[in-house]
Amino acid sequence: MRRTTLLGGLLIGLAAMIIGTPAHAATETATVKTGSNLRAEPNTTSRILAGLPAGTKIEVVCWAYGEPTYGTDAYGSMWLYTSLDGWIHSFLVTPVDVGPCASSGNHVGRAPATGPFVNCDQAILAGAAPLFRGEPGYAPHLDRDNDGIACEWDE
Repeated sequence: MRRTTLLGGLLIGLAAMIIGTPAHAATETATVKTGSNLRAEPNTTSRILAGLPAGTKIEVVCWAYGEPTYGTDAYGSMWLYTSLDGWIHSFLVTPVDVGPCASSGNHVGRAPATGPFVNCDQAILAGAAPLFRGEPGYAPHLDRDNDGIACEWDE
């Protein structure tokens, strides 16, 4: 029984890494401190999935670096992935102790940018890609389609 449970957990984690979705393993409950938006990606320009009123209880799955909405340090760019399949900034909820999200083909789990980067290969190897306009490390020469997102993984 124990071996089956362990194998099942490993398979869920592996599947999550392959398809680019955080594994829904252990979660921790947080409370929304102020009315907030649940986002499709860890940034304020992504699609709003739902409005979350103050006092809403949410289950947090993992954290990742995203748009530095509340400062340029690691905590200012920390976003939380929820069991609602969306993102909320860590400053907007009560503290939780969850692990980082599995790295995937998007910016989930990426490190803060340390640029300037000469090219996207450098940014990707540093774990900083993609880079968003206005965030450290972003440079116009890295944004081929000028959409504000440099070094997109699907480029």
